[in-house]
Amino acid sequence: MEAIVCYDISTGMNEGALRRSRITRNEAAKVLGTSYQNVRKLQRKGYLHSDPDRYGVHRFDRREVEELARKRGLQIKPSGELAARVFAMFKGDRSFADIVIETQQEPEVILALWQRYRAGFNHQPSAEDETREQVEHEEQMREFDRELRRKRRAG
Repeated sequence: MEAIVCYDISTGMNEGALRRSRITRNEAAKVLGTSYQNVRKLQRKGYLHSDPDRYGVHRFDRREVEELARKRGLQIKPSGELAARVFAMFKGDRSFADIVIETQQEPEVILALWQRYRAGFNHQPSAEDETREQVEHEEQMREFDRELRRKRRAG
């Protein structure tokens, strides 16, 4: 499984920025693992779009920045708020596909949260646990595919 890159306070990003939907150029640069200048280049080339706020500070949609980060091969660690929301859905026996659709997150993000939820906080997985998780993952992915096909036919 691919490692998830995390951006957090140790990166120098403002703590409040971890939860905001609109972020600054500097914060976008940290998410993308690049420089402020490269964010400006990405903006000029049309890969990123911003709107200046009332102070003239360019603000970017967090989802657009995170999507570009994923396209560049980075995976973004979900916020605690997202994790709590998804854990509540797991606890309520919501389907994997419903969670992906409702949260509008990549299936890999939800899968990583599912694995964390199943493991608990002090559990070291055994080979048997990993095999069981792999079988569960494959079944969840099949369920996701079936549900997605149903929704496409209905919609």
